[in-house]
Amino acid sequence: MLFAKSGRVALAVLCRTLSEEVDRLSRDGDRLQAGLGSVAWGSADPALVEQLQTVDGLVRNLASLSRFLEELASVAPRSATIDIDGPLSRLSLGDLAGRLGRGAPVRRPADSGGPETLPLF
Repeated sequence: MLFAKSGRVALAVLCRTLSEEVDRLSRDGDRLQAGLGSVAWGSADPALVEQLQTVDGLVRNLASLSRFLEELASVAPRSATIDIDGPLSRLSLGDLAGRLGRGAPVRRPADSGGPETLPLF
């Protein structure tokens, strides 16, 4: 479990968990980039090439951020903790909140729609 009933979590554990989540996003981006690249193979459309470069930059930034968070986890003082109940309760995707909370129940405001709420845009 990521945090105790109080909602406090070790800063190192939080950074490591966030690093894992960002790494997962980076790997998802790699797969997206590979799929888009195979569809666009041989395209002379400069706008498409630019978009693929944007995806590539995003993937590299996510990988770098993951490594940064892992490094923070390794240097965070063992005694440093933070209360994540409030921020965790405001995540709109229940599966993400569950991963960050490592299965711990997420307390949400009554009007939030619960952990399954998926905002549509």
